[in-house]
This record gives sequence, C-alpha cells and structure tokens, in this order.
Amino acid sequence: MCFYLAILGLFLSQTSPGHAAPPEALARTKHVTAELLLENDALEAGKASMVGVRLEMEPHWHTYWRFPGDSGLPTEAAWQLPAGWQAGPAEWPIPQRIFVPPLVNYGYEHEALIGFPVSVPANEAIGKKRIVASVSWLVCKEECIPEKVELALEVKVVKAGTAKPAASAHLFAKLRAQQPERQAPGLAKVIYKEKLLGIEFPDAAAVPASVDFFPLVAMVIKGDAPPKVESAGGRTTLWLEKADPFDDKAPALPGMVVFSSGKGVHTLEIAPPLSASAVPEALVEDQQAPVSGWIAIVFAFLGGLVLNLMPCVFPVLGIKVMALVRQGEGDPLHSRLHGKAYALGVILCFWGLAAALVTLRSVGEAAGWGFQLQQPRFVAFLVLLFSLVTADLAGLIRWSGRWMGAGGNLAGREGYSGSFFTGMLAVVVATPCTAPFMGTAIGAVIGAPAWMVFLVFTSLAIGLALPFVLLCYHPTYLRVLPKPGAWMERLKEFFAFPMAATVVWLLWVLTLQVGADNAFKVELGLLVLAISVWMRTRFEATTTKWLSHGILMLGLVVVALGASGKPESAPGGHEGWAPYGEKALQEAIQNGKPVFVDFTAAWCLTCQVNRKLVLERDSLKEFFRQKGVVLLVADWTNRDPEITRALERQGRLGVPLYLVYRAGAAQPEVLPQVLTEGRIRESFP
Repeated sequence: MCFYLAILGLFLSQTSPGHAAPPEALARTKHVTAELLLENDALEAGKASMVGVRLEMEPHWHTYWRFPGDSGLPTEAAWQLPAGWQAGPAEWPIPQRIFVPPLVNYGYEHEALIGFPVSVPANEAIGKKRIVASVSWLVCKEECIPEKVELALEVKVVKAGTAKPAASAHLFAKLRAQQPERQAPGLAKVIYKEKLLGIEFPDAAAVPASVDFFPLVAMVIKGDAPPKVESAGGRTTLWLEKADPFDDKAPALPGMVVFSSGKGVHTLEIAPPLSASAVPEALVEDQQAPVSGWIAIVFAFLGGLVLNLMPCVFPVLGIKVMALVRQGEGDPLHSRLHGKAYALGVILCFWGLAAALVTLRSVGEAAGWGFQLQQPRFVAFLVLLFSLVTADLAGLIRWSGRWMGAGGNLAGREGYSGSFFTGMLAVVVATPCTAPFMGTAIGAVIGAPAWMVFLVFTSLAIGLALPFVLLCYHPTYLRVLPKPGAWMERLKEFFAFPMAATVVWLLWVLTLQVGADNAFKVELGLLVLAISVWMRTRFEATTTKWLSHGILMLGLVVVALGASGKPESAPGGHEGWAPYGEKALQEAIQNGKPVFVDFTAAWCLTCQVNRKLVLERDSLKEFFRQKGVVLLVADWTNRDPEITRALERQGRLGVPLYLVYRAGAAQPEVLPQVLTEGRIRESFP
C-alpha cells in the first residue's frame, strides 16, 4: 500500500504531462505573445542588469498590474538562474483602468514590459550563461484565461562597464521613467470629508496638469475615477470616493500617485496611515457588527459536532466504530489510544487547511472553505483514494491490515496509525459539507489574524473528533450494539456503497470542472489503475509486479491528462437561473425586482441536497414566477474571485449561502443553510 501512496504523491506533484520542448526567448499562446528581453547586450559581473518580460496582447484583451483591482491576478515570473545570481522584485509600468462594470481593474492592454533586476556575482566567469523564466498571467476579455509559458535566453557575462545598450533599451528607458519614488513615511496623511477620503501631502512644485492614484489595497476607495486635486496653503490634496463597504480596519492606504505635466510623468509611492478615529460615526454605524472571537469558537465547535451526522463523514466513522466493536471488552488504554490518534489526525488536517488558507490570503489569493476542491487535480486524487477504499471495503482487494496497521506492529497496538489516518480522511470528506453554525464561525475569521484562524479551526476539529473520542474513553456505550460476528463483515461490505456513491459524485464534480471529454480520460485512467491493482494483489511473480508498476504509471498519466484539461464551457448553474454578477444584481435591485441568490458548488453536498429537495420543486418555481423573483446562481465549483469577495462581504468563507433581496431593499436577508420551501416563501411577502 505504501508503494501506491507514494505513486499518488507523485501524481499530486505533477504539473504538466508529457515532455515539453526546450523553452525559447519568444512564446505565443492563444491571446498573448511573451518575450524575454535585455536592456543591454550583455550582463555585467558585479552589477544588477535589467531583464524584462514583454507581453503583447491581442486587441481587447488585457493582463493585470501588481494589484489587479476588483478582480484578476498579477503577472508572475519564477526564475531559474545560475548559482549565485538573484532576481529582484518586479518593476511595473504605470497601469490603466480597465472597466468591466461594475468592476474596475488595473492592468494593461496592447502591451506591457515588466522589468526584473538580475544581479550577477562579481566573481562570475566571463562567458555565456542561460537564464529561464516561468511566466504566468491571467488574460481577460469577457472571459479570463490563465496562461503560463517558459522563456529562456542565452546571455553573455562581461566585465563591469563594458556592456552596450541593446535594441530594446528604449523600452527599458520608458519603464525606468515610470518607476515611483518612495515618499518618506509620515509626510502624507489621510483626511475625511463626508463620503470622500483625501490624501494630503506637502506641495513640492506647481499643481500638475493631472494627477492619478492607483491603490495597492482593496475596499478603501472606489477605483472608477481619478482623484480630484485641490491645492491650497502649500499642500496638495487628492480627493477620492470611499469604497462601499469601507474597510475601516485597514491600517494604511498604500498606492502610487502619478503626476503628469508638460515636463513628463513623475510617480510617487505612498502609504499614509488610516486613522480609525477620523472615520465618521455614521459610517461605523452602517457596518455590520462582526461576530466576536468567542462566539466564533463556540459556533465552530457546534459545527464540528454536526459534521459527524453529515453523509460525507458518517460512513467513515461507521467503519472505525466497527473496529472498536471488534475489540469487544478489550484493554481500555488500547481504546483510548485509538481515540487520541484519531483526534490528532483530525486536528493536524484542520491545521493544514488553516495554514493553507492563511498563506493564500497573505499573498492576495481569494480563497475560502473548500478551496482545495476547486482544483480538479485534487478532486481526481480523491477519486483515486476513494476508489481504493471502496474496493477494500467490498473485499475486492485486501490491504486494510497493512495500511491501517502501518507503524503499529506491536501486540495490542496495531491500528493506531489507522485511527490517525481515519481522522485525516474524515476531514477530507467533511470539506464538501458546510454544517449549520460553520458558516458564521468560519466567516468570522475573514481578515482575522492567523492565531484566530487557527483557534477557530482547532475548535472545529475538536467538535468533529469529540464523539469518537468519547466512545473510545467510554466503550460501554458500544454495548447497545450486537456482539462481534459475521454481521460486521456484511456491514463493512455495505459501507462500500456510500463510498462508491462518493466516487460517482466526485466524477460528476470533475466533469463540471474539466468537461466530459477530460472526465472520460480520468475514468479511463481509473480502469487502467484497476487492472494494475488487480495484477499486484493477485499475482506474486516479480515480472508481473513490475508490469503492474508500468500499467500503474500509465493509468496515472491518463488521469493527470484528464484532470489537467480545460472544459469547453464553465460549470453550469440551475436551469432557468442567471449567472451571478454584481452588475446583474444591482440592475435587478435598481429595477425594484425581488432577488434570490444561491451561492453553491457542485462539490458542496448540502448545496445539492437543498437544490434537489427544495429549489427544483415545481411549486417553488411557480411561486418565484408569480412573485417576479430574479434568480441568480453564484457557482463556486471552480475558483471565482468575484464570488469569493461576495461571500466575504456577507461574512462567509464558504457555501451554501442564500440571499433574499426584497423589492427595493439594498441589503439582503440571509437564509438558513438548511432550506425549506416555507422559509423561502416567508421571505417574499
């Protein structure tokens, strides 16, 4: 079993199937031409020389600045350089506003040159070297496409002072002229005036012909218009409209000021502090009171308890409870150690999710509860894992003893590691479920410090682990069950069916994520893997085992190809529902229409149960039609920053979420996560 787990680990780390051609300095994708350029004809030893990535976009397509605005992702470059060389932070050209109503983004149309200072050690040998950059970007028009290429360039290393300007030197000169001067801290300050926010700093010269400001933080100002300039008393003030909602907890307003005049362009990078005491009281009153830390911790604990009853988790716990029954009236210490091992697995897995969530948000990624299920490769891995578990429970293969007892071969201790991994598996299968109480608890950690995120996730883990731990500490509760016997083997085989149902459901999710053709590749890969597992468990010959290894690798490659594919269209929503968007929502509200918004995902079991049992009822559809309700579905099956931000505005990090906007109301009513038709009807009087 360890061999197969190791192979699955290799599958997860795979980034692209097949053998790629050696990278060149110029690469073309469907909508972008990327090129690696030098400012000089050579790089000088002991100095930092400028290397640039030039992106040329097709008409009407755009990429993004270092802060993309309301949506998007910045262009990134990962460098492979000779030993001792270093690439500095990116130097960006001045962006432009790109309007995708109601969103405002900052980026580039036509072309952009992003510079990187590359430092060469003073003792570097004179000669030719090769540098490689793995460049990724998001290119958008009406739809957005993530793209990635590898660019390589053979460069000369020469003595300091001997390099000459390259043909592209004028592009770098333009880029250098746009780099901001960093203002000394404390010179600029922020002032407030009704719904406006002013950046005030000393006047260094005459009032320029125009001023622009590009923020480096969200939810502080509206980005749809340049600032208005006011100069008086030896100071210049840039007046900007405050964002709605306004993040009154933001410590500062970092950004880039662009002064334009007849003498050219001058840029200034500032980060004036935001004074919470200066925010008008009316603004503070309009903000929704956050859930306190202690309440979030209690709600997380209750949510963890309820998770044990969810269809995702219950079969896994049933398997482990059977193992306790099999022990009968054994050593109580033995049973308690099982409980501790299970709890440790649950807690460590939740800590891993918390660490991933904190890390993603620290680098500006929009992520929430269940973010890992938005990755088709992770879903494909779960398909493989649960397929193995299904085959094991059904008795088609026999490796439970070796797997669940790994690391515990001493008499009386066998299976502790199995309890540990069962705890981790319970967390993995619990992710698609959002139990009552969890939405409020997890949503409370939006913008919270890392220690609060870990406290809430730890409380959630304790709630999930507690029922099984109590059984381990009080095994007398198991007396209500029949004595060990043949029924346990039959029940174990029965549990194969809910696991098989999980595999079917995950394949459906994968089909929505990567399309039917790519999902078929995954299914074909599963068939090849099944042949490999059958050969390995039924034949002892060394030659046959090595052949099974080759078939296994073939199956994993086929699965990886399918999981890496792109769907022909985005995951579909409910029939007759319009896709969610801020523009569609605001238009309906302004037209006085009632609105119902379903934040959902294919991998969210609670969402699908509510959809099938409530939202798709003919009687409710007729009710919506009679009331003229605008129905919007926010499908979060795949990663969508706009939907993530909409969830955050409601204090949530996951789905399901149901919002009701009554006719003429700007603020929504949040419905319970477990829907009923009667509760929905009450919301539309």
